Amino acid sequence: MDPTTLDRGGQLSHRLANGLSCVVDCGAVRWPEPVEPSLHVQIWLRGHATLRGAASAQRINPHGFVLWRLEPGCPLPTIEASACARHLALSVNCPRLLQLAGDDGRRLLERLTSASEPSMGCASSQLLRSVAELLETLADGSSGSLLRDAKCLELLARLLRAPTQSRAQALTPAQRERVLKAHQLLLADLSSPADARELARSCGLKPFRLKQGFQELYGQSMHQVFQTARMRHAWQLLASGTASVGDAGHAVGYSNLSHFGTAFRAHFGVQPRDLKRCATQGPDAAPIRGGESRHSPALTARCAP
Repeated sequence: MDPTTLDRGGQLSHRLANGLSCVVDCGAVRWPEPVEPSLHVQIWLRGHATLRGAASAQRINPHGFVLWRLEPGCPLPTIEASACARHLALSVNCPRLLQLAGDDGRRLLERLTSASEPSMGCASSQLLRSVAELLETLADGSSGSLLRDAKCLELLARLLRAPTQSRAQALTPAQRERVLKAHQLLLADLSSPADARELARSCGLKPFRLKQGFQELYGQSMHQVFQTARMRHAWQLLASGTASVGDAGHAVGYSNLSHFGTAFRAHFGVQPRDLKRCATQGPDAAPIRGGESRHSPALTARCAP
């Protein structure tokens, strides 16, 4: 049977003849039930999620990705996703991965087996470009199966070589506590970013080690963590209907509202004024730019980014 692309209630999916499958979905993660050892990759496009393990929890931010080796009969990973989250998943069984990727596939599976837990990373600009091209191809009903296959395989190839780490594997318990303290201090005042050197000094870490710690613990740089937090806070202010666009921008440190609008749209794909309008108008409000309606999950006031 020829592979097909489906669009069901906002979900896009494509399955290649070689067994590789791709699913783009919103909200909760729908796990495949593995019948044989498989590689599963989840890339976060919008919103956030929490990956819960036996003894810890790890936040997955937009543009973060997680790789698992799923085994039949083993408990599936637990991911709690925000309702407005959008994510892309790739799945392929391990024997097929080795046929497709050779040594790259073997090294990845060995790394996942030795870590005994998921590996995480932050998507590079090249990887995000591959994601964008794949999404465009899947959404285009006129694109041929060969092109969709090629874009899925290109994304898989980039993921196999993307840098990852097991969760906080290089941090000692004491260092982890210091990075957590730095995280709290960093986000204490979203209107003004903290100086990295002062932050490191107050937490008893060298600046370079603190930067490494943020990458290892959160999968992002300090700047990316701070920017994500301030944009999320701005979203919450606007979605509550209690703050104007100017108030929200000033609350997260923007004196120039044009710059705030640009940053907000780059982060969420929607202008702050459109979110504000959706939060204050009734259900008959006109669709916002980009075609998302008042009831779109990405714009519902009760939906956290």
